[in-house]
Amino acid sequence: MTKVSRQVLATERREISTGGRLVGNPVLTVERKGGTWASALPLTLPATAEAGTYRVAVAVQANGGLDSATTTFTIR
Repeated sequence: MTKVSRQVLATERREISTGGRLVGNPVLTVERKGGTWASALPLTLPATAEAGTYRVAVAVQANGGLDSATTTFTIR
């Protein structure tokens, strides 16, 4: 079996914060086919979420490796 056709267990973590406070941290653990994949996980904030800049830190761990990235969005 080649590495690309092998299934791997992947854990995807997203930490949403604003003003230094953690406001959400959804985690998804799923089996993925080896290779490159795309993932989407809705980020749901309450209707009462404060205006401001939010930071989303994403970390994906699979098969002994870890990759991470960050992005921001603004609620006005």
